[in-house]
Amino acid sequence: RTFVHLFNIVICQELNSEEIISIASKKYTSIPPYIFSRLTHGLVTYGQQQSISSNVHDMFKLFQRFDRYFNSQVTDNHYISDKVKLQMALDIFDVICGKIRSRVKTIMEMKSLASLLGFFEHDVDFLTTSYLPILELRHLRDDNEANSEVVRSHLIAGRASITTIAQISSTMGTSIQNFALTNYSKRFIEKMAVCVQNKEPVLLVGETGCGKTTTIQELAR
Repeated sequence: RTFVHLFNIVICQELNSEEIISIASKKYTSIPPYIFSRLTHGLVTYGQQQSISSNVHDMFKLFQRFDRYFNSQVTDNHYISDKVKLQMALDIFDVICGKIRSRVKTIMEMKSLASLLGFFEHDVDFLTTSYLPILELRHLRDDNEANSEVVRSHLIAGRASITTIAQISSTMGTSIQNFALTNYSKRFIEKMAVCVQNKEPVLLVGETGCGKTTTIQELAR
């Protein structure tokens, strides 16, 4: 507090909905304009109605993820396929509701959020009970590398796709001993892979022994 008088204090005001939409539409040109409006106004309304609110950082995190999907589409970007709708719904629920530790409360919040953003309650039921991401790992020898022992590993984890370069070893393609690839761990690996793909920092929170370290080690392998 002693040094406060040495600085000019400038208060930065929050961005309003229209400013967020204007910035996002210029930064992420592949996303249909109505997506910005629906998501921004929907999340603002959700924050006013619920105890858990989103912030501008969350919104732009979602826009960045959506931009990847629309950039990879071969069709008109104003058309949203069922696959992309599913990916967007998963991202919204992960980013906005991922902070909630209670599963029951998470599902309740997801249903409240879904009604504001144009999703249906049965979409939430499917994503929380039946949805299982595809996990696939491919190893392809990189002919461009001078070292023949170098391969390019391609991981598909649901909506995430990660490519890395690795050395061939006898353990490649083998899982960590005693790692149980349950429905929960498949979804967890997908969530972490999406964060890695988008270079997003992650804080894992959970009781001792719930699989935080082991699952990350399996993803890293």
